[in-house]
Amino acid sequence: MFAAVRPAARAGVRAFSSTPRAADMAKITLIGRLGKLDHKQSKAGKPYVRYAIATSDPMSKEARDADPNLKPTTSWHTVFAHGDAVERVSQVPIGSLVYVEANYQWRQSQNEAGENTYTMLAQHERMRTIIRKKEDGEASNQN
Repeated sequence: MFAAVRPAARAGVRAFSSTPRAADMAKITLIGRLGKLDHKQSKAGKPYVRYAIATSDPMSKEARDADPNLKPTTSWHTVFAHGDAVERVSQVPIGSLVYVEANYQWRQSQNEAGENTYTMLAQHERMRTIIRKKEDGEASNQN
């Protein structure tokens, strides 16, 4: 029915994007509590901050039913922020619930035993505060 409306496809034309490989990216979204902030300087002298996000891993109903004393596990994620993001991230109190978007890539290196190890490098893209932790320990919603 719609074939008559759209122009006929040309032979040899691909129907998907042909964006160059250099534009490919991987993203990660984290919702968790802001942990330790570590302010540093790059080799070029530019400031950056390495911060941690704690997320709770979900437990299945079967696992909770099998062991009622089982506690959810916490995963820690390290994110690096540069430029203007350094000041913005630094103003969020530790313990606040945040939404973080980051680009990431895997880095390969070798340990002392000569084995290959892989590390995920997450580059901060944006952060939204969901619940800002007040200085006296009370929380407030930020919408």
